[in-house]
Formats: sequence, C-alpha cells, structure tokens
Amino acid sequence: MSDREAFVSAIAANPADDLPRLVFADWLDEHGDPERAEFIRTQVRWHHATDANELKQLDARAGELFRDHWMRWFGSFILSLEPNTNPGRWPAESSAEAGYLLPFTPQLIEPGAGTPAVAQVLIRRGFVSTVIVDVKLWRETASLATALQHEPVTVFACIDGLHSRRWSQFTDPALRRVSTLYLTQQWAWGFSAPDSGALLEDPHLAGVRSFTLSPLNDNLQPTPLPVAWLERFVRSSLAYRLTGLNLPSISSDGVAPLCRPGRLHLERLELGGELSDSGVRRLGGSELGGTVRELKLNKARLGNTGVAALARDPWRKLTHLELKENDLSTAVLPALTSAAFLPQLKVLDLSGNQLFTHAGDEDRLRPLAEALDPERLEHLDLTDTGLSVVPDFLAERFGDRVTV
Repeated sequence: MSDREAFVSAIAANPADDLPRLVFADWLDEHGDPERAEFIRTQVRWHHATDANELKQLDARAGELFRDHWMRWFGSFILSLEPNTNPGRWPAESSAEAGYLLPFTPQLIEPGAGTPAVAQVLIRRGFVSTVIVDVKLWRETASLATALQHEPVTVFACIDGLHSRRWSQFTDPALRRVSTLYLTQQWAWGFSAPDSGALLEDPHLAGVRSFTLSPLNDNLQPTPLPVAWLERFVRSSLAYRLTGLNLPSISSDGVAPLCRPGRLHLERLELGGELSDSGVRRLGGSELGGTVRELKLNKARLGNTGVAALARDPWRKLTHLELKENDLSTAVLPALTSAAFLPQLKVLDLSGNQLFTHAGDEDRLRPLAEALDPERLEHLDLTDTGLSVVPDFLAERFGDRVTV
C-alpha cells in the first residue's frame, strides 16, 4: 500500500474526523500538490464556518480551485468507475453547500457505449464521499477496487441492486469501506420479485450500519414493501448489523417483521408511507422502543390518533423525534405533552402540519413548552405549522432554538 492509499484508508476509517484529512493536506504540500492541499483545507473550514462572509469567500476559493484542477484530482477515480467516458468534456459543477458534483450524462459516453452506470459523484470536505451507481448498467471493465484506492468513499447509492445475479457481478471487497448504503429498487411484483439474497448476505457489506431502501412500482412511484420481503430482510446478516434504517414506503402490516425479537438493534429508525395506530404501538412495545434514539415518522399518515398511540409508550432512549407532514392539528398537543419521553428530547420537529389555524391556537403550546426541558432541547421546529412568529413564551424559554 502506498503512502497515499494509506492516507485514503485512514480518512475512510474516520469519515467524521477532520484530522486525517488535514494531515493528508500537509503531506500533499510536501509532495507537490499544494492546490489540492488548499482545496481540502478550504472545504474543511467551510464545513465549520458560521459567518456568511467567510462562507462566501471560502466557497469562491474552493470553487476556483475545483474548476482549475478537478480533472487532475478526480479523473483517475472517475475513469475507474466509468471507463467509456470522456472526462475532459464533463461539466463539473462547484458549490460547497451542495457538494462538488461530477454529473454523468449520456452525452459524455463514447459513441456506442450506451448509458453510464455512474449517475453522480459527490465531493465534500476535499474528497469524494458519495457515488450513485446503476448496478444493472455496471461494466465489466470498471473497477471499484481501483476507484476506492483514490478516494475514501463511505456512502454508496445504488439503483436496482436487489437482483442477486446483478449484485453478484457488481460487488467487490472494496465495498467494506461503505458505512451508508442507499438503494432505489423498481419492483415488478406482477411478474417476479427481485431475489435479494446476494446483497443481504454479502460479506463485503459488513461495514454498512445505515441502510435506506426506496421501492418504486412499474410507474416509478413509491410503493409499500411487501411483508414477505421484510420478513426475509430482518433475518439477514445486513439487517442484524444495522444501527440505522430508513424505509420511506411501508404499510402498517410491514411493521410486524421489524419488531421480531432479537433481530434489529437500531439507534435510528425512519419510516414513511402509512402507519396505523396499532402499528405505532407495536413499534413502541418492541425492543426498538428501548434502543431507538432518533425516530423519524415523516409523511406516515399518522394523524392525531397515531401520535397519541406513539405517546403511550416510554421510548426510553428517544432524544430526536420528527413528525413532519402527518396531518396533525392542535388537538394532538395534549397527547404529545403527556408523553413520558418528552422531557428527554433534544429535537422535536412538527413542521408541515397545520397545527395553528385560529387566533389564540398558539397558547395551546404552553403545556408542551413547559414539558420540554430547556437545558436539553436543541431545536423545536414549527415551520409551516401556521405560526408567523415565535411566541414570546417560547422565545423566553428556548431562545433561538425555535424556528417557524
């Protein structure tokens, strides 16, 4: 392993730590690439800056460096993933806020080579962090191993990866670095469901701790995951190792498999789709009710009764609760206020619910505000709930930690 590969491995092993990145920047200064070193330091500083003028200046400088040198820095990485492209024609886009993008388009593929397998590359804090790949288009001449020697990719987003034959042709030991896996899968239930055993039991995914699965129907619209597949999933090696799970399209019937004893050991759970009151109670009464710290039930059609069901269970470790866009009204506030977990929350997000439609409705927030611990609460999000300004009693208790 070369010195450069060793640095990349160290960064991949500690993706949240800036120190390995800055040490590598020092090494680059000493080995003839001061521009990349400056790019890394500038992006790291942007990541932590709060002053608007400083952010603008850092963004401008990083963008200038990126536009001048991106091909030299990232060309080898990209050609490893998509050998049939012409990198010199790629329209690299620079924005520190969105990440630095290297978008792939059919026009950039050599004539007759077809559609690119790689949809996008995202660069943050000086390095490629995320790659989006369509597994069914993966080329035999492409090499994950070579690409991941160049950049510390820890987030992989895949399209159509549940078909075992396709995944078996795609997978590589280099994926052991990946800690976060996103999968968008089109299901053809009228014909045959994907055989997902190769992905679910892949030893190369042993490092994955966070998994998101977005199922689409034949019209590319969200569709609920079948219960039979969820039963298979919770028995898999992949599921057993997870600490974070996001299933944005699930039915209430699909909750039962998630609650099987001894299977899921989650700290973060995000569910959307359609959850019934009984499904919510099943979650809270399962082992998940004692392990989940972050619970996001956004666009889950909970309604007031669903939140009332949620509030009946203690959720002993819960510190982060999101209930966005769930058709909630002011009537939900007493049930939420009575929840045993409310004083332990650091984040409560009720945005996107029309809670306050009449004059004086905001006064019904007072008991909730009194139940929340001002020493613990970091953010109360009431955006798009009918409030135009933060009520005085919330401002006095929580300061600028409330948004409307």
